[in-house]
Amino acid sequence: MAATTKGTAHLYGVEGTYSNATVESFDKKTSCKIMATTEDEDGTEIERRYDDVHNDATMVIRLRTGASIPTPGSTVTYNSETFEVVDTSKATKNKDFRRLTLTLKNSEGITYS
Repeated sequence: MAATTKGTAHLYGVEGTYSNATVESFDKKTSCKIMATTEDEDGTEIERRYDDVHNDATMVIRLRTGASIPTPGSTVTYNSETFEVVDTSKATKNKDFRRLTLTLKNSEGITYS
C-alpha cells in the first residue's frame, strides 16, 4: 500500500551517518566571529559584513561493536562536513546502550583533511 501524506510534510530524523555508531542527535549552531558595520554620515547603519564563519556542534552517538572513540583534536565527518573534536563525554548505564557526546567545531579559515 502506498504511503498517503495528509497535511504538512516535515523532515524527519537525523540527516547523516557515522561509522560504527548510531547518531541519536546532532545540533549545530553557525555564527560569525567577525561582524563589521558601515554607517552613513548620520550614523545610520547601512551595511553589515559577516566574516570568519564558525560552526559549533554537539553530536550524541550510540556506540556499536568495533567503534573507536575519537580524541580531542581528531576530525570526524558527518553529513559531508568535517569537524574537529573539541571534547568527548561518555555515558554508560546498566541495562542501556553506551552513548558518546562529541563537542565539535569547524571554522571557515581552517582546512580539515
